[in-house]
Amino acid sequence: MPFVYDLADLPDYTPPKICGSCVHFKQHYVLNEKNQFRPLWYGHCDVYLGKIQAPTDHCPNWTE
Repeated sequence: MPFVYDLADLPDYTPPKICGSCVHFKQHYVLNEKNQFRPLWYGHCDVYLGKIQAPTDHCPNWTE
């Protein structure tokens, strides 16, 4: 099995300033046939209410 680690544990790691790593981003999920939630590629932003965002989008309101 390959070694797995969390990038946040690296000493000089800073998360990318994209929607997917912002505290304002709320991921959207779908319930599959096994009653498991699976993330969709999209979510929404609490700052821009109602605007659909991709995790790789970015805006000036990014907050860690």
